[in-house]
Amino acid sequence: MSRGIKKFVYGIGFLLFFAGVIFGIYTVVFKAKPTCFDNKQNAQETGVDCGGVCAPCAQRYAQDITVESIIKFPANGRVVVIADLRNDNEDYGFRDVVYTMIAEDETGSVLGSTSNHTFIYDGKTKGSRYIVDLLDVPAKDIFALKVEFSAPEIVSSKEFTEPFVSIKRSSTDVVGLRKVIEPAYVFSREIKVGMTGDDVKNLEDFLYKKQLLKKFPDGTFDADAVIALKAYQKSKKLPTSGVLDTRTRTSINAEADRVAKIVIDPNASVSISGNVKNDDLLPASKIIITGFLYDALGIQLGGSKTEINNLEAAAEEDFKIVFAKDIPLDKVDGTKTRVFIDSIK
Repeated sequence: MSRGIKKFVYGIGFLLFFAGVIFGIYTVVFKAKPTCFDNKQNAQETGVDCGGVCAPCAQRYAQDITVESIIKFPANGRVVVIADLRNDNEDYGFRDVVYTMIAEDETGSVLGSTSNHTFIYDGKTKGSRYIVDLLDVPAKDIFALKVEFSAPEIVSSKEFTEPFVSIKRSSTDVVGLRKVIEPAYVFSREIKVGMTGDDVKNLEDFLYKKQLLKKFPDGTFDADAVIALKAYQKSKKLPTSGVLDTRTRTSINAEADRVAKIVIDPNASVSISGNVKNDDLLPASKIIITGFLYDALGIQLGGSKTEINNLEAAAEEDFKIVFAKDIPLDKVDGTKTRVFIDSIK
């Protein structure tokens, strides 16, 4: 090998050596170390700036829980709040999250709040559910309601699956209602020509249905009404005075239309009872059963919930959901009742 070539080779070697030294110094002294905020997947990260030594990827990329709607119902001086939640994350669920329900007045001042823990599965399997809670605030004072979330434990959908728990039976039980038949109206005063009022119209309506009054009832006891009343008195062999006196009132009250009326006892109540079974191979640590009541038109009257803790595999347990006394019991249509179940291992 010629002397010139040797010099060239040695020169290249020295250059590479010095370049390595300089790069080493740069790497050790000047180059930024990997962090969880450099928008790169490096170090022991399993994703960009997540996993490994960084926060779990689920917590970094998951969207917040959405509150679809919030409704309220009076409950014995307090208020029942029902929030409809949705999880749009198809690959992540919230194994635990703290929710806070907040009631505000018209100025935005907080009237009251309550906090609790809940869970919600991924959007693919069961990404929606209701939460029900009580606020120690009169319903009439509330202008706005909101729900805030904190301290979420977000996990992959593969790690968070719902146990096979189902409702085997349920029924809506209304206790303390009585059906009575009573007169549609009762006449209590003397009525004579020239008088007006609702009772006059009821009297005219009675005579009209008997085909004695020739005009349409208008609430004025005029000459036509007097003639009709005299005709009725004559048919009952009563003095034909044309005045609704005591004997005539007694006779008409006995014949007045009867109507059915629902009487609600002071201790009346409504509840949903049923039975749940855990068909899973593992115990269910918590089961939340939520019930909604409706009237015949499908208008919601209220909501409530109950919980069962630690239901063993293959086990069954009865439940009962109790509702506030503010529910209009005479309007409850048991065929419209809806019951939801949410459970966690």
